[in-house]
Amino acid sequence: MKRHNLNVYDKTIEFNTFDVLFCQGFKKQPGTKYMGIGDDILKDFLKQHPEAAEGNLSEDDLRILIGNYQQRKNESSDNDFDGLSPEQMHELVYFPMAMPGSISIRENCEDEIIDQVPLYALSSLLLNHIVSAGKIKLTPKGNLPVTVCEILYSSNNLYFPYKVFVKKIVEDDIPYIWVIKDYLLFEGIVKKRNNILTLTVKGEKYLLKTKKEQLKQLLFFFTQRLNWMNFFDNNEDVSGKLGWAYSLYLLKKYGSESQSNYFYSGKLYLAFGHLNKIGNSKFDQAYQTRFFDYFCEWFGFTKIDRGKGQFSSGNYQIIKSDLFDKLFS
Repeated sequence: MKRHNLNVYDKTIEFNTFDVLFCQGFKKQPGTKYMGIGDDILKDFLKQHPEAAEGNLSEDDLRILIGNYQQRKNESSDNDFDGLSPEQMHELVYFPMAMPGSISIRENCEDEIIDQVPLYALSSLLLNHIVSAGKIKLTPKGNLPVTVCEILYSSNNLYFPYKVFVKKIVEDDIPYIWVIKDYLLFEGIVKKRNNILTLTVKGEKYLLKTKKEQLKQLLFFFTQRLNWMNFFDNNEDVSGKLGWAYSLYLLKKYGSESQSNYFYSGKLYLAFGHLNKIGNSKFDQAYQTRFFDYFCEWFGFTKIDRGKGQFSSGNYQIIKSDLFDKLFS
């Protein structure tokens, strides 16, 4: 694990003065803990600053020396991060799209472009249906009625791997339908009372937001709050979701030409070494299903050639969509 990816140290571990000084300030990979100074980083530091090993520097001087070294490391391009610096990677993982940088929604993105995002369009359709009808009475199970599901399904027939087994258009069997309903409920845009959905005061304010703000809110829900194990359950929840903005950065960089799904998952392995504990085949399949089959497909970010395979076990060929380039800079 690369030491210069650490941002904080684990305070449950005891460090001597030099250890603590040295580890503070390095960017941290998600899911990792600092378990001692990496030999390669320490050797590099001492090579650049042999005076640090002589024992003649004060603690304050040592802090300044280490701080300057850390800053250079954190701002330097890293091959494991496909040329991004640890600082840029830190921003992508912990504060995705918070500011213009490696990837962000275009500042002047027009409403007609946002309307082309399939999942956003469906969420708007369901919300508008609730607004125009005044309310929607749910089934005894608390699901959307079949008539509403059919309207949503026929308006934008999104991909999901097990569509071939669907016999009836009901919420439980069409995953993107329950996702948009959960989104509206979880975000407080609509409320459920006595098995009836109605618009809330917060929902009225939501309708006044720009479409770009609404899309950002949907993205935040999907990537931060929605459990992606719903899309592929292999008893872990990081595959595909971890570093999703980094995956979009890679798609932005390499997606003009057809690339295999293994091309992208391989770069995730390199950036987040602890993913190897999951196992290559389990991670590859979960990443392919969660990130490409659901996230990218439902937001219209990719065009995927799945070959003859119906399910997520083969080799996909992936390019970014025209919509992706219109949305992101």
